[in-house]
Amino acid sequence: MSGETISIAIIVGLFSGWLVYLLSHGVGLPLLGSLAVASAGAIFGAFVLPFTLLDLGQGAAATALHAGLGAAAVLILFKFIGPGDDRRSFRKGEP
Repeated sequence: MSGETISIAIIVGLFSGWLVYLLSHGVGLPLLGSLAVASAGAIFGAFVLPFTLLDLGQGAAATALHAGLGAAAVLILFKFIGPGDDRRSFRKGEP
């Protein structure tokens, strides 16, 4: 893989992590955690997805899509099995 692929994956991962942090309103992972998990997922997606049935082609756009799908998959997976108590808003007496 080229340096361009890694650069695109890291940029997409950082953007994905930042976006998830903004949308979650601070519940769950802290900002650096979201950035790290999304970047790892984006790099994973950029390298692994082209070898699966989800191959979207070649080039920068396809790499960005692979990285975005990888980041989303890892963030969703981490949300379900990761650390933290995301159910705190459902406790009795809290809004």
